[in-house]
Amino acid sequence: KPRWINIDSYYIPPCIPDLTLDLRLPLPFPDNSCTEIYSEHFFDHVPYPDGAAHNLHESFRVLATGGRLSIGVPDPVPVLQAYLADTNVPYFDYFQTHFSVRRHLGTKMEALNWLFRQGGEHQFIYDFPSLEKMLVAAGFTRVTRRGFDPERDSEPRRGETIYVDAVKPLSSRPD
Repeated sequence: KPRWINIDSYYIPPCIPDLTLDLRLPLPFPDNSCTEIYSEHFFDHVPYPDGAAHNLHESFRVLATGGRLSIGVPDPVPVLQAYLADTNVPYFDYFQTHFSVRRHLGTKMEALNWLFRQGGEHQFIYDFPSLEKMLVAAGFTRVTRRGFDPERDSEPRRGETIYVDAVKPLSSRPD
């Protein structure tokens, strides 16, 4: 995204990050040096709970007071509701046509398992209360669920993502 320092763990065009980092390690930024951190469909790949707590601690450390952390993760609620109601949603239809998974995902339960596991890549699937709990434990306040923002969020993720913003308070959390 323009005007951001884009970070990824690998450099594979068209994904061309400004920095390639292993986010299991400390961030290479000074304390209180960032005004905002944005993450979309990354946090669910971080090992839960310890890796997630570490990532949030590092985000808290580098954010300036009043800074915002914005996280987008897959939203399991509409898919679970559709499964329980035995209705279709675009998520289930996707697996009937997607070339890389259709050969082994023919049922809704198989599609649900893909959402929760994604071939072992997903470490934890959050709903709002579980994400809020992690953010508050890391010291963040004003944790709010927000809608899709076309200025910030990726259009292909619209409708399948929980977007949550949290703020580093003006007074730091006690250690």
